[in-house]
Amino acid sequence: MSVREEFDEWAASGKDRGMEDRHWHTAKHVLARMPVEAGDAVLDLGTGSGYALRALRERGIGRGYGLDGAPEMATNARGYTDDDAVGFLVGDFDELPFADDSL
Repeated sequence: MSVREEFDEWAASGKDRGMEDRHWHTAKHVLARMPVEAGDAVLDLGTGSGYALRALRERGIGRGYGLDGAPEMATNARGYTDDDAVGFLVGDFDELPFADDSL
């Protein structure tokens, strides 16, 4: 099974809901040290359930884009927020769907 298939299975079975709980004890320290400022745009590669972007929005980032290779993860992440300033996409990290220097 590929990584994409594995994470799609996680999303389909609801395991993605627990990602934040399982990873937050580490992620909160990383996010606190990120040099982001109010209004910044952030691209989260491998966004999973999108919890990191939601946390960064609470810190005041302007826009958040989450990219994940697993379509089910991106679909679920979209469903976990109603914040229009956060968007989730499916894609390949080697071929980003953004113009150079746009983020």
